[in-house]
Amino acid sequence: MAIPKFDDMYRELLEVISDGEPHKISDIRDALATVFHLSAEERKELLPSGKQSLFNNRVNWTASYLKQAGLIENSSRGIYRITESGKQVLSSNMSPIDTKFLLGFDSFKDFLSLSVPPTSETS
Repeated sequence: MAIPKFDDMYRELLEVISDGEPHKISDIRDALATVFHLSAEERKELLPSGKQSLFNNRVNWTASYLKQAGLIENSSRGIYRITESGKQVLSSNMSPIDTKFLLGFDSFKDFLSLSVPPTSETS
């Protein structure tokens, strides 16, 4: 299977941490790799810069966007937990959870207005 784009993993990341407990980003990556049936070779594929794994980079963007929308939070570097808003989104079976959906959150709109979207290298 091809490595999913960062905005194709929102629901799955929320599901992985849906228990409300804090999760290390490394554990989230491992779980998502399993969900998306990624091989070890796919997980090792590097960005064109050669400095980071493509999959890890995309998971990081996924977590960043969900955090900016208020659906997850991080208590310390690399530790994420689903928020009540994130639980509500999952329980309502909103489909799809995509970047257009995240635009329904003011905090996400504010974030996008201040930031530069990811390049094709990260998406």
